[in-house]
Formats: sequence, structure tokens, C-alpha cells
Amino acid sequence: MRTPSRFMPQFPQEGANPFLKWMFAVGFFGVFAALIVAWPLVWGPLVAAMAVGIILEKRRLRRLANAREGESICTFARSIGAKKLDTHVVRAVYEELGKILGTSGSKFPLRPTDQLYETSGLNLDPDDLDELLVAIAFRSQRSLENTESNPYYDKVKTVADLVQFVMAQPVIPNA
Repeated sequence: MRTPSRFMPQFPQEGANPFLKWMFAVGFFGVFAALIVAWPLVWGPLVAAMAVGIILEKRRLRRLANAREGESICTFARSIGAKKLDTHVVRAVYEELGKILGTSGSKFPLRPTDQLYETSGLNLDPDDLDELLVAIAFRSQRSLENTESNPYYDKVKTVADLVQFVMAQPVIPNA
């Protein structure tokens, strides 16, 4: 008997040594500060524009999450028709996407119709989604081999499409 999806294993996070992370951050910000001091008219506005963009995107996602207050994985599963789907895939997609979009430590409430790449939607980078797909496949015990033969290959635009893409991948036997 397969274990319930709420007991799925988490994706193992391989982290670097905390000391090395700290040293890298200090070195990076040191070089960045030196560039700002050396060419303030070039780097100053660039840094300010980047900071404003990040703040505005975080606010937009927070407003979107607040508008969906009370929605959870149960709402998501009912709206996507999880009775016909593998609940492990549904939960893995919801939780892994929710982690990277979440604000203030809470998971982002997703809807199947959310656009993944649109700026008015979730505004994800395709490369980030590729990395996220590895975690989703691991948690849902799906293979990522021969993705080009998947009928949803290169057609993933919404969260529901992502669920269907992972569902179309073969299950790893005895995983």
C-alpha cells in the first residue's frame, strides 16, 4: 500500500558549509560596495532600480496571497480534480511551488489556473522551474527521463499543466 501523500519524503537539500556561505556573501557584497563607490553614477541607480523591482514583486505576490486567504491544498486539490490524479504529484507541485513563492514563511496559495511565466501571474523563471521539477519528481517518485516524449513537453504554462506534465512521466518502480 502506498503511503499517504502527506507523509511523502522532503527533497534532500544539499547545503554548502555555512562558513563558506558567509564568506561568499561578505566577498560578494564587498566587491559590490567597491563598484558602487568607484562608479556611483552607474551602479547606484542600477542597484536602486533592482531593489525597487524586488520590493514591488514581493508586494504584488503578498497582495495576491492575501486575496486568496483561506485557500489551502484542499481547495487546490478539489479544483484540479485530484480524485483522478496521483495525490503525490498534486501535493508535490503545490508544496514545492508554494515554498518558493511564499511570503513570511507561509506557503503561497496556488490555483490550477495560475500562469507560471506571465508577469501578471506567478512570474517564474523557466530555469527556476526546471530546478523545481527535480524536487517535484523526487517527492512524487516520478522519473525525469525522456521528458521530450511527454505529451505536455514544452506546453506547460499553468500550474495545472505542470501537474499534468509530471503525471505523464513514468513512476519509478519500488521507490
